[in-house]
Amino acid sequence: MEILSPLLGDELASAVIEHRKRTVKKPLTAYAAKLQVKEYIKTGDPVAAAEMQILRGWQAIRADWYFNEIEKQKRNAPTSPPKPQSREEYIRDAIRRNNDDWEGSSDRRVNNLIKLAVAK
Repeated sequence: MEILSPLLGDELASAVIEHRKRTVKKPLTAYAAKLQVKEYIKTGDPVAAAEMQILRGWQAIRADWYFNEIEKQKRNAPTSPPKPQSREEYIRDAIRRNNDDWEGSSDRRVNNLIKLAVAK
């Protein structure tokens, strides 16, 4: 606790120790805690790194693992939130998608359009 608390605060330090003890089943030694503090500091955001370690179920964390996860999150994040549409805009887009996906008869197109409109 004395090693992690100054950097992470009491609550998070306790959570990291508890995580190692219960989840990973490898209690944190004083030496391992010192090594972890060095890695937490390398990330530039020790609290976020410790929280990532717990959330991912990792026994420990290295700065490069942390940065790799941050990059992965950025790649997988949507570029912008979807713009809310009015009912008219949605129907117009549904008709356009239906025309783009047209595969046959007008009956099939109408059925596809109804399915798209009801799905919203």
